[in-house]
Amino acid sequence: MALHFHTYTVVGSISNDVSSFKRKVNGIWVTVVKIRHDSPYKPGIVLANNQIGTTQSLSDMARRYNAVAAINGTFFNAYGGHPDLWGTLIKGGKVVHINSSGTVFGFTKDGKVKMERLRIHIKGATNGSYKWPNSWYAYGLNHLPKKGASSIYIFTPEWGKRLGFSYMELTLL
Repeated sequence: MALHFHTYTVVGSISNDVSSFKRKVNGIWVTVVKIRHDSPYKPGIVLANNQIGTTQSLSDMARRYNAVAAINGTFFNAYGGHPDLWGTLIKGGKVVHINSSGTVFGFTKDGKVKMERLRIHIKGATNGSYKWPNSWYAYGLNHLPKKGASSIYIFTPEWGKRLGFSYMELTLL
């Protein structure tokens, strides 16, 4: 789940706007995909099965959107339990997953590349007071809570229709 763009294309020229080649970097062969900044191809976020917390082959996700290239844009635990993302994910200008570690990679509306530390906090209050005990903050957004945790987690439609766990007391607002 994330900016899934791992290269599965054939090495060579795809069009005048897109080309790829193999190169050895620090002893490891990689495939480089070059896309002209003024091409009609634009980057996009694709979620596995259209929701966070599921897995799907990268080639299937790329095929669904007729992508010319695909990379896995955030690390996630695909094979040892729940496939939770480990990165912050913003799709179509909407924050759909928060994690406060690592670097966020993305594109501005005008196509410029950005790589920055981005820390997003969701805070709130009750009774008009931001002082304890009326203040609160969300520990996670669309992220599987740790068992035994006493924290606030927020789930949106990007998580899916079912929470998929039952080990916490839930309060729905």
